[in-house]
Amino acid sequence: MQDTFIVKDQVKIQAPAAKVWEVLTNPAYMRQWEEMPENFGDEYLQQGSVINYEGFSRLTVTTFEVNKLLVLTVYLPNVDMDPDAYNIAYRFILLPDNDQTVLDFEIGDFAPVPNGQQYYDMSVQFAETSLQKIMSLSEQNA
Repeated sequence: MQDTFIVKDQVKIQAPAAKVWEVLTNPAYMRQWEEMPENFGDEYLQQGSVINYEGFSRLTVTTFEVNKLLVLTVYLPNVDMDPDAYNIAYRFILLPDNDQTVLDFEIGDFAPVPNGQQYYDMSVQFAETSLQKIMSLSEQNA
C-alpha cells in the first residue's frame, strides 16, 4: 500500500513567470482551467482568499509569493475527522528560466483521509488537464 497520496507533475511553459502567475490568480483565466464555484467573484486570488465548493471542499490561499509560490490549503467538510489530522494542499511552484517558466504542481497528501485513493485519482486527472490548459493560456497571452 502506498504511504502517501501526493500527485506531482511539472510543465515547461514558454512564458515569463508573471504571465503564468496571472493565469493562476486571475478568475477570468482560472475559470478556463478549473471549475470555479458559480458564486466566486472576479477578485484576483490573494493571501487569505477562499474558494468554497459548497458541500465538497474549501480552498484557502495560505501562501502567496508573487510569481513564485501559490499554496491553497484544502478543507474537506464531508470527511469525518479533525482537519488538523490531514494536510492537503495545492502547491504551484514557479521556477523562472530566462523567458520560460517551469511550473511544478503538487496536491496531497490524501493518504490520511477516507477514500484517499479516490481523491488521489481525481487529482491525477486534474493535474494532467489543468496544467496543459495553464500552459496554453500562459503561452498564448505571453
